[in-house]
Formats: sequence, structure tokens, C-alpha cells
Amino acid sequence: MKATMKMLSPRRLSIVVAAALTGSLLVIAGPAAAATVGELSGSGTEADPVLIASADDLTAAAEAVNADPETYAPLTYRVEADINYQGATFPTFHTFTGTFDGNGHAVSNIGGYATSTSTAFFRSATGATIRDLTLVGATVTVAGDPPSAGHFAAVLLESGTDVTVSGNSVIDSKVELIKASITATNSRASALVNRISGSSVIADNYLDNVDVIGKKYPSAVLNQVSGGSPTIERNLVVDTRLNEDTQGSGASAAFVTLVPSASTTMRANVVRSGWIYMDANTNANRTFGTGWIAASRLGSATQNLVNSNNNRTFDAEGHVEQAVKTAGTGSFDLAWDSDIDLVSVPGELATTWSIGHDGAPATPAQLAAQDTYEGIGWDFSAAGTWRWEPVMGHPVPRLAQVPPFVQAGVDGRGTAADPYLITSPADLEAMQAAIESDYGVYGSDFFRLGADIDFDGAEFGGFDRFSGTFDGNGHTIEDVTYAPTAGSEDLALFRELHGTVRGLTLSGVRLAPVAGTEKVAGLAVTLGATPARSAVVTQVQVTEAELTAPAAGLGAGVVAQSRQHSSVHDVDTEAEVAVQGIAAGMVAEVSDDAVVRNNLVREGTALTAEATD
Repeated sequence: MKATMKMLSPRRLSIVVAAALTGSLLVIAGPAAAATVGELSGSGTEADPVLIASADDLTAAAEAVNADPETYAPLTYRVEADINYQGATFPTFHTFTGTFDGNGHAVSNIGGYATSTSTAFFRSATGATIRDLTLVGATVTVAGDPPSAGHFAAVLLESGTDVTVSGNSVIDSKVELIKASITATNSRASALVNRISGSSVIADNYLDNVDVIGKKYPSAVLNQVSGGSPTIERNLVVDTRLNEDTQGSGASAAFVTLVPSASTTMRANVVRSGWIYMDANTNANRTFGTGWIAASRLGSATQNLVNSNNNRTFDAEGHVEQAVKTAGTGSFDLAWDSDIDLVSVPGELATTWSIGHDGAPATPAQLAAQDTYEGIGWDFSAAGTWRWEPVMGHPVPRLAQVPPFVQAGVDGRGTAADPYLITSPADLEAMQAAIESDYGVYGSDFFRLGADIDFDGAEFGGFDRFSGTFDGNGHTIEDVTYAPTAGSEDLALFRELHGTVRGLTLSGVRLAPVAGTEKVAGLAVTLGATPARSAVVTQVQVTEAELTAPAAGLGAGVVAQSRQHSSVHDVDTEAEVAVQGIAAGMVAEVSDDAVVRNNLVREGTALTAEATD
């Protein structure tokens, strides 16, 4: 996704193929069972669902189902609040036969699932309904050599029979199969659902910024239809990346349904952006299957739309393409980046590619228009299943809790390995809005500047508090005017900084004229943390700053107050500071065990009101 508050154009789709040389129980009689789940509210009926409002509640529900599935798996559960799992491992629902209503809420930052040979938020479901749940920042990893059947993993559901999966979203997530051996034949990984059978329905779901790394069979919406007559319709795939690296024959990848059955219906799905990477072994005859919609020609595929800005040039009639040789570092029509000859030796069967369902092409402009989706049956009415997001330039499920960063088009997942990438004033404003709206979810995340940011004198309210990591990455925020917020008249980029800021230059900082301002600073008003985590400012420059606040009691070029468990080191400042009370070029007030060392004040002034009279 492009970091901009403007409407986003759908990105290019690509397939890249690299060649390698060597994948207390109360039961009430009646039509619906009821039971208490520990201390959770609700009896589990449709009218009185079990309510889940915290990470502890979610864990308790899963553990109850796993310990006594006969009693607890058939119940109805409803999420009542956004939940931050804070990187912990979720035990998963081993089996489920009831209704799980996400109620439009998000479960974020699941650090992993309790693994087995198959894993997902729901490992297995029969006759279940899973709806309106958003999973953000989930990490699903299955490691080690699999059994002969292979490993199976998905973010939401691994295996389902006669299930309904609708209105769900998987955002900023990753599912990966890691094994020591590449010999397993059937390992499968999917962003949403891995395997289904019966009369299952997967409809009106949304995937955005998901990585699927499977040793042989990666997919986005659905991996395999094991039997029955399922329906896969009106699902949206955005910026989702499929990686296949088994180096074995028969590998395949697809965005909507990797392996459909002859009686599978795939209808009105949209692939807006993403790419597929498949790693080919040239030491043996290889056959690979790919398709934007499905990797085989089985099933019915109608009204599916795919970004026309893609590099597919296969012969649609023959559905098979033989690999040919390229010279040097040239590219094949499929953007193969290799100088390896993919044709087998003479007399042997050459490497072939089988083409499944590719869908109908739609231009980026068409995919950024609501009427395109309405034309294939997507419902945007007040009672419908979708809503249009004009900034994002595409729909999302009506009840979906879409993170502000995703709405603004900010790349990243907010982790140390994949921080949110800030490249514009709009991105900083999105960061501010997200942290203000849900500090518990976003306040301790990781952010990195991806470009210099020029506010051109515009006002920015800054952050009332922040406990994450802000990496300037050698970039500059310049010509910004700090303004008050509804919560405080203190002026700085950060009012309470309990985390880390590093590698940042602030140039030409100014202050909005506000009467009654108490404290001002070039970077942070108050720096301090806890014994478990220090607050650090390092490798920061503040240059050409003009911090004039006649009513302020405290002002500094970098940090106004450095308190417990904090450190300011290797900082360079050049600032004009004029306040009513205490003024300093670097740090105005140091207390407790704060450390201020190895810093340079190049030039500037630090004036109190008396000195300016």
C-alpha cells in the first residue's frame, strides 16, 4: 500500500518465478444449548451469547472449548471490544461447532498459535458460523519436518465442513511454514481458510497486506476444497503475497481457491493487488499450476475481477505454457528473474505451467470505483455487507475494524521487523489518530520514517503519549509548528515519551501561539519510563528551532523533563528557547536516575521572561 491520504490506485499484480539449481455446568433443554464459560458473561445462546471483552476472556473461551468441546464448542460467542493480544501465543480453538461473532471488533498482535501439524485461530470447525472478526498483525508459524501428510496452517480457519465464513478481515499478518526438509508433498498455507468441504460458504471477506509462505501450496482466500459444493464469493484480496519455495514438482499457487472441486462456485471475487513467487528446481521435470483466481480449471468461475496491470501473458486457450530459455539476466513474459535454462535436456518432458482460472481483467481505475463492485453484486446498502472507503479506494466489510494505518495506506505491521513506515505529514497524522483512538493497541508499536517530511509551516498536535519506538532512520521532519491538542497545551512532538526515539532530525520547529502553555520542547516534554523498559532519546538532532512561549514554565531544545529510567545521549541541538520559567538548550530539568550524557549544544539561546524584558 502506498503511504498517502489520497485515493490509492490498485497496484500491479505480478508472478515472479526464480530458478534454483539443486515448500459448573448448566444445561438447559430446548432448541439451543446454554452453558456458563468460567466467569464470562452470557449463557451461549443466540439471544445471550458468551461475551469476550479482553485477551483473558478470549483465552478462557478457547481453553473451555478445548477442554470440553461437547459442552462449549456449540455455543455462541460475541466479541465486545477490540483486543490486543500483545504478542502472546493463542491456544486456538481446536474444534468449533457454534457461532463466533466478531461484532466488527479486532483481535490484534497474536504472536503465534499453539502449533501442531495443523493450526489456525480455529483449527477445525463443523457447521459453524464465523463472522465479522478482524485479525490484525497475526503471526502464524509452523516449523519442523512435517508428517507425510504435510503441515497445514491459516490465519483464521484451517479445516471446515459445512461452515459459513463471512465479513471477516485479515490485515497486516503473516503465515509461514518452515521445515528442515523440502521433501513433504502436501503442506498448505493460506491467509484466510485452508481446507473446506460440504456446502461451506466463504463470502464477503477481506485480506490486506498478508504474507503467505508455503513450501508447496500457498493461497490467499482458500487453499483446498476436499469435497462437496462450496461457494466462494465476493472476497477482496489486496496487497497479498504468496511465496512457494518447495523446489518440487506439482507446486501451485492462487489467490481465491488454489484447488477447487468440480462443483465449487467461485463468483464475484476481486484480486486488487499482490504477487506470486514460485521457486523452480531445474534438475528434474517440473509441472506448476498458477492462476489469479484458481490454479486449476475445475469448478465454476464467473464475474471474478483481477487487476489488469499484471504480467500474465500465458495462452488462455491452451492453458499450458512450456518454459523457454533466456539469455543473461533477461526476463520471461512472467517476469522470471533468472538466467537458468528451465527446459529439460532433449528427450525428456520439459517444465510446464498449467493455467487455472485467471478472472476477467479490470483496470486500476475500475477497481477504485464503487460501481465496479456493485456491478458484480456487492451490496453497499445500509443493511449490506460492504462499505466504501474513499481514501483506500476500495471496499471493506461493513463492520470491519480497519486500522487507521491501513485506511491511510501506511505500510508495515508495527513490529520491530516490519515497522509502520511514515513518509508524509498525512502518515504522521494517521499515527497520531491511531494512538489517540487506541493507545493500548498502537501506543507501543514500532514506527520508522521512510522519507524526509516537510510540513511547510503547518500545525501538528503531536502525541500526548508514546511508549513504542520511533526510528527516524536518518530522515528529517522539518518546518513543523507544534500545536496544542484537546488533552494538553504543552507543545512538543511527544508530550509523554515512555519509549525510544532515535536517528531523527527536527529542523525549523516552531510553536503555535497559545496562552497558558506550561511546558515546551523541541522533541519531548516529559521523558520517563519504568524499571522494565527505559525511555531513550539518542542520535537526535534539533536544528534551527525557535521555541518561544512567554507563559511556559519550562522549555528546552530537546527534552523539558528527564525523569526516572530515562536517557538522553548522543544528541545535537541548536535552538532558541524563550519561556517564562526555566529554559535550557538540551534538557531543562533532570530528576531521579535520569542520564544525560555525550550531548552537544552547538549554539542558540535559552532565555527566561526576565532576560527578555
